[in-house]
Amino acid sequence: MIVLSTALLACCIWYARQYLVVAQQIKAIEASYRGPIYELFNAVTTGLWTIRAFGNTKAYIHLMQAHIDRHARAWWHLYLLNRWMTFRVNAIGAAFCTVTAAVVVFQPSITGAKAGFALSFVINLAFQLVLGVRTYSNLDMDMNAVRQVTEYLSLQMEDYDRGADVSPSWPSHGRLEIRDLNVRYGPGLPAVIQQVSLNIEPGQRIGIVGRTGAGKSSLVLALFRFLETRERDGQILIDGIDISSIKLETLRSRLAIIPQNPVLFAGTVRSNLDPRGMHDDLKLLRALEYVSWTPALDAGVCEGGSNFSVGQRQLLCLARVMISSPKILVLDESTSAVDRTTDDLIQRSIRSNFSGEAAPTLLVIAHRISNVVDFDKILVLDAGRAVEFGSPRELMGKSNGVFRSMVEKDADREYLQSTINAHG
Repeated sequence: MIVLSTALLACCIWYARQYLVVAQQIKAIEASYRGPIYELFNAVTTGLWTIRAFGNTKAYIHLMQAHIDRHARAWWHLYLLNRWMTFRVNAIGAAFCTVTAAVVVFQPSITGAKAGFALSFVINLAFQLVLGVRTYSNLDMDMNAVRQVTEYLSLQMEDYDRGADVSPSWPSHGRLEIRDLNVRYGPGLPAVIQQVSLNIEPGQRIGIVGRTGAGKSSLVLALFRFLETRERDGQILIDGIDISSIKLETLRSRLAIIPQNPVLFAGTVRSNLDPRGMHDDLKLLRALEYVSWTPALDAGVCEGGSNFSVGQRQLLCLARVMISSPKILVLDESTSAVDRTTDDLIQRSIRSNFSGEAAPTLLVIAHRISNVVDFDKILVLDAGRAVEFGSPRELMGKSNGVFRSMVEKDADREYLQSTINAHG
């Protein structure tokens, strides 16, 4: 009996391991299909009035049904796998019960009380085996979450206080120099920015264009040191100071960015425009007037600005930047998610309020060439390399140039060419 019990237990362990190998993968797939259901539910809840106004209810119902069907298929395979494991463990338990019953029958020395106790114990054994294997399997899969949390806890935090102090007025001009810059997302990974060298004078407006994956956003991440560079990977200098040598908090507080997805916090319009309370209401109202949108300063702002449209959020972020008066301003495809009318309004605000002698150095990642065609210079990135850098007219003069090809393929090529000629 001991030998038989050991053999049956070994079979249970073998089945449990087979179950674990597949169950972990299926459970990961099931979890990945569950996420889009929650995301779509939250998106629909937030934009319910807009969906109804445009009559897109059926489209979102079909999209939700597609997400649920995909999740149900993964869940069904997980259910079948559980049935597979339960059947085999029950079969092992039934075999053990059969052998025990045979031993009881053919051993006359076993009393009725002992036989009843043995059979009742063995009958319950199958259930306990299934429960034990399933509990062990669930524990092993849940430990993956613990391991992920442990990995996040062990991540090294950014050292905000490491670095030298700089003048409170830095940067006073906004001159930007990039020398042989190479940027990677991690040690041992290929460079996403390769040997980029630029000189940008104070107040210049630079348009950054390129195909998806060309490295436009990676260059911005390097400027704000979200992607750190090693000593041999080049330098980024602002007003002659290497940004890797100064404190992170100082660097990021002196530069300004309007990202593709506007960032707003729960509070009021005033608290979002001036989080530190350093400016008077008159300056805040003037900034709102410049962007042609004047909500009340005490108007409430929900988390993420969900009570405003995407265009209004971008205008609020633009007004916030105007109040801070940075010497270097980055726009990371900030109008890609807004309609053409709001885009034109934002572009007019940028051109009218960020011009003149006190204008900041402007870096604009553009998804529409028309937004940067009248800028001082255009930087064309391709596969992480600066393939072209110069004024729009200079780049249009290259017969096989990348920028020229982009202009000629654009639907508004006639407008672009006339604008380039006018601003020659």
